[in-house]
Amino acid sequence: MMRCVVFAVLFGTLFLLRLRTHNRAVQVLPASVANRVQTNDAHPVPATGTMSSTQMRLQWREAVTTVLATYAADHEALRARDALLALTVATADQDTHLHLVLALDGLARQTKGAEKSWKVAVRAFAP
Repeated sequence: MMRCVVFAVLFGTLFLLRLRTHNRAVQVLPASVANRVQTNDAHPVPATGTMSSTQMRLQWREAVTTVLATYAADHEALRARDALLALTVATADQDTHLHLVLALDGLARQTKGAEKSWKVAVRAFAP
């Protein structure tokens, strides 16, 4: 039952992310507003313009690489999962992203087969 609830919450989050980014470029905040927004230091919000899907995918890939490296060092699955959930994901990468998030959730809850799911998800992410 708990698995269903966790899966439903994660699926809903990714569904909302898909709605937000589906078939359109992301409008980026003007510099005056962006300066007031708290951002992750590793991934600052660009000051002007729009972000293409290609740029979004590159930023996502860099951010995920950073999260995976941090997880490899500290093995804090919940922290890594939450960091992934905070990212903006291009439509083309949502399946890979979902598998990474679910695998980290499984590792955090120490579910059976979680380690195997993690390895498969990381392999799918690798270029």
